[in-house]
Amino acid sequence: MNFFNTYRPCNELGDIVELYWHSKCYLEQPLVQEMYTPTLQAMTFNLGGQSEDILSEEMSLRMDKDCYLIGQPLSKRVSVSSSFGIDILGVKFTTLGLYRLTGIDMKHISDKIISANDVWNYEIDLLHEEILDRQNIFERIKAIENFLRKKKAQQRFDEKTYLLHHSIQKMESDKIYDIHKLRQGVFTTKKTYERYFLNYIGVTPKQYANICRFNNVFKYLKTVSELPDWHDIVVKFGYYDQSHFIREFKRYSGKTPSEFYLQQSPVIAPEPIVALQQIFG
Repeated sequence: MNFFNTYRPCNELGDIVELYWHSKCYLEQPLVQEMYTPTLQAMTFNLGGQSEDILSEEMSLRMDKDCYLIGQPLSKRVSVSSSFGIDILGVKFTTLGLYRLTGIDMKHISDKIISANDVWNYEIDLLHEEILDRQNIFERIKAIENFLRKKKAQQRFDEKTYLLHHSIQKMESDKIYDIHKLRQGVFTTKKTYERYFLNYIGVTPKQYANICRFNNVFKYLKTVSELPDWHDIVVKFGYYDQSHFIREFKRYSGKTPSEFYLQQSPVIAPEPIVALQQIFG
């Protein structure tokens, strides 16, 4: 069995769910993972009954409950698994997916990990039991999708979320853009635009744009085989200058660009590390 597998959502949930993932392995010692700030909102189910510790500058959390909701991270985190192993089934939502399922003000869970019971109460306990009763991963995902369909149907249509799609697509691309012009494109004031992002994603437009840009640089640095020309990266990704680039990169990775690049080893990393970075890296 592979340590890590991803699965596509059904068509009905394609606007809510980006993918499902299942990570499972047995360990002889805890697995330590550096989670560089991703664009991520998610739900995770603990299938193995093991705990996981999440550490950041703002948080220290032991994840030992059945199900958690993950708000948009704002800084680097470190994950320390149980020494016995990992068995996690996760849902990675689209940028607006978690809001569209819950209707809650996303700024309240920004940079936080909360128990899913805080949002859906005992329904999560029943869902977790149903997942454990299912015989294979496909049946388990089907149980989750039945739950998500019901929650999606219970939420009112909110046309404001669709106003943000164009802005989000631009921010997640690797093109240079002007946030002021993006706001003008949806015909809103600065205050209203910021409120939409805070309510529906959990962060301001500038914060989300900066995280997206960092992720694009992060992906780029993992593809280059020679020492990058840092000035070219500053220009390519639209930073003001090199000091601005270094400051932003360190905020979301905990390292300077040079430190990050030099730590990249040509030696193939253990499979769990490679796999988890597909979601969180």
